[in-house]
Amino acid sequence: MTGLLPGSHDGAAAAQCLRGDAVPELPALDVAALRAFVADHRSDGDGWLSPPEAYRFIRLAGFRCVTTHYARDELDAIGVAGELAGRLAVKADTQGLEDESRDGGVLLGVYGAGGACDAYRVLKARFGPALRGVSVQPMVDCGRELLVGARRIPASGPRVVFGPIGDDTDRPERPAPRTVADADLLLDCSRSSRELWASGLDRAAVREVVLKLARLALVLPELSVVDLKPLAVHASGCVAVDVRVRLEGRADVDPLLGRLSG
Repeated sequence: MTGLLPGSHDGAAAAQCLRGDAVPELPALDVAALRAFVADHRSDGDGWLSPPEAYRFIRLAGFRCVTTHYARDELDAIGVAGELAGRLAVKADTQGLEDESRDGGVLLGVYGAGGACDAYRVLKARFGPALRGVSVQPMVDCGRELLVGARRIPASGPRVVFGPIGDDTDRPERPAPRTVADADLLLDCSRSSRELWASGLDRAAVREVVLKLARLALVLPELSVVDLKPLAVHASGCVAVDVRVRLEGRADVDPLLGRLSG
């Protein structure tokens, strides 16, 4: 037993995925490695993973993420900034801060080691002892920013949520999709769906992210919340910019219940 769920990207699989009722072929998933990660982390505090651990988890699950370094103090910030070129984004990691950009926890256009050090000091002054560290990323063209996430609902199983960043009232969610048709139904549920897909965004890439998140939630009952927020989507491809992950004790819920409740 290898612990891998099989996957494929060959032409036959791609053709199959064009059928709405098809069970999609996705890249292989190393379930054994993910379960080992969960076993090591699910008892940590309130269950929310630190930014470096959240990025580690989501990369282990096969998602593309923006290069992200973590600094616990000013010296760390100087060091990691030296490994990155160009303008940087510095983001606060504080307990209870759910949306850094809305709550003053993101500094953009930071340049070089000196700028990263100054940014750390600004955030330290702003959040005080609550600041645990900062994430440092190269600034990227975010294209169109979307939220794609999954959460486990007690007594019903995992659900996947999708919608534009900036409108918290436009976040439809459905039982974790298992087929192309299920995923497309979610992608067309948002009030802004027609405008999104007419603009030329890579729908196939977003669909794959939705299906991969659904699979992840179905095979890991301990996964309580995972948000890719934002998922930066372009005409070709998409990448997760910020990631939030929460693990809890194993939920004894049959994921099929989520399908029945939809």
